[in-house]
Amino acid sequence: MNDLPPPDVLDQRGRLNRLVAAVCAGVVCGAATYALVYALAGHDYEAGHYYTARSAGRFIFYFTGLAAVVGGTITHAVLRHRARKRELEVPVPKAEVRR
Repeated sequence: MNDLPPPDVLDQRGRLNRLVAAVCAGVVCGAATYALVYALAGHDYEAGHYYTARSAGRFIFYFTGLAAVVGGTITHAVLRHRARKRELEVPVPKAEVRR
């Protein structure tokens, strides 16, 4: 008699949780980067010169997006690695001595 449950090929528990955590981490990284980059380039953005404001706006936009994507990707990769490592650990039932 086997004490372990049968393996389920379609077991999807935790995937949505990992994805939501990665998106939340990406949003937090993006918001922090926006605050930092806007503090650095905000004066140029509000200067009123077309080319200066345009380049400062692009700088803020691209770095905010890049930080959000990188933060979310790294978080998702770490969580996926931990889930696979946990999945590969084979649960072995304890041996019992019968007399």
